[in-house]
Amino acid sequence: MTKSTSPSGATGQKAVPDLIGSKTRLWTETAKLKDRDVLRLSILRDLVMGLHSEKSRQLATHNRTGAEKITLWEQRLESLMLVQALEGDLGDLIQNVQITAPIAQDVPSVLLSTFPKEKILREDRKWEAALVNKAHQRGWHFWNLDTWVEIPKIEEWTHRLTQGLWPNAFILFVESVPRSGASQTPPTDRLWHGRWWIATRAETDLTQLLKTDLNLWPGSPQNAPDQPVFKLNFPKSKA
Repeated sequence: MTKSTSPSGATGQKAVPDLIGSKTRLWTETAKLKDRDVLRLSILRDLVMGLHSEKSRQLATHNRTGAEKITLWEQRLESLMLVQALEGDLGDLIQNVQITAPIAQDVPSVLLSTFPKEKILREDRKWEAALVNKAHQRGWHFWNLDTWVEIPKIEEWTHRLTQGLWPNAFILFVESVPRSGASQTPPTDRLWHGRWWIATRAETDLTQLLKTDLNLWPGSPQNAPDQPVFKLNFPKSKA
């Protein structure tokens, strides 16, 4: 059974509309792309991340009413996760969607060697599981990028990566490179060895997309123990 609940008057007056507005241009630019359903699902995921951060701020200031209103927006976006055709105006879609009960996301068994269950089937990665499903249906590929980044500039570096990937690819999630996977210990405690899980269009070679200036980005250390490592995880060969 569905219900329609409008979270109008959400906290911060402008916080949620501003978040939606910040994604409107990207949403509109995908309108003529054949794989826009994948890209638009990733835009919705990023919106949810922004809402989660805003809700955390509301809870930190003991504004439970504001946090509850944001939860309604999160439920609307989660309902859009189940919509096959993400067409039309972003704001209208969010406002008019019927809220439905959440459905657990699964990942095709063929991908579980690429995305182990403990990484992709966690409760807090249901959006990423949905993205993996949708991208796989569209024949997209899945990569890892392992590289060292200066800790104070991780957010800035990741933002630069996000811009460099779009619309040919997007980040699924980020984690630390397992200790056994790091060839050396960092020369300073200001460096972090990160692993970015990335989905790309089938025709996109991640090494070619990023090779030109990756080491020149703010936050890329000159004294890194290793060079960036690109790995195509699925399919195993692009032949």
